[in-house]
Amino acid sequence: MQELPIRFSLEKFTFRALMPGKHVTNEIALKYQSRYSIPFPVAVDSLQEHKSMKATVTPEVFVTDKDGVVIYHGRIDDSYLDVGKRRSLVKNHELDEVLKALDKAEVVKVRHVPAVGCIIEKN
Repeated sequence: MQELPIRFSLEKFTFRALMPGKHVTNEIALKYQSRYSIPFPVAVDSLQEHKSMKATVTPEVFVTDKDGVVIYHGRIDDSYLDVGKRRSLVKNHELDEVLKALDKAEVVKVRHVPAVGCIIEKN
């Protein structure tokens, strides 16, 4: 996530992270942003956007067009086999591939790959 705004034009793309959960505060979001050196806004999902996008786990990415139509959603890459179980070699970089295709005005081939992460509590 740290490299996204560096590798992809901020004139073409807007990056932001939303943290869902009834116990998430602005302070927690800011600490998370600082701890992981995320160079784009990290905010509490106070509007419950994750529900409208049908997010089920975190992290789960959504790439939308300017009208909010989802182009891709799912995992960032295949770093994890399961929660807490990292792969020794990352082979697939879905988010990177989607952004590269969009940057070149190409068709996005993969629209969804299930994300691995912590289940978002329904509140």
